[in-house]
This record gives sequence, C-alpha cells and structure tokens, in this order.
Amino acid sequence: MLFWERSALPLATEGTQECIWNLSFNERRMAIELELTKYLEEEEVDMLINHFSVPADYDGLGSKGTRFVFYM
Repeated sequence: MLFWERSALPLATEGTQECIWNLSFNERRMAIELELTKYLEEEEVDMLINHFSVPADYDGLGSKGTRFVFYM
C-alpha cells in the first residue's frame, strides 16, 4: 500500500526546507519507509531521528536522498 510517491511535501530541517520524495508502507517490514530529496550528513540524520515521536532508523541512501524507516 502506497501513501505518497514522488510527492512534494515540505519538511523543515535546520532552517532549510526540503521535500519528501517517497513515503510508503512496507507490509513485509511492517514499517513506513521515507526517502527525502536530499542526502543528509550523519550528524543531521542523528538529530532528525531524535526528533521523531515513533521508533525510527536510518535506512541508507536512496535514489534521491536519505532514507528512514518508522516501525509500527
């Protein structure tokens, strides 16, 4: 089941505005997968993960930017 794909949803990170490239649900992992339109540095990834209100992990680099996974 796909929630958004190649969307232009704004995401504020450190005073800049970036967008979500892909947001989808992976049934096999039982998790929401998020890919940004920007590649983040390790410090930015750590800072962003600490602000999420649900368990989340860095999921590597996607075709357009940094990927995260949110566990249900």
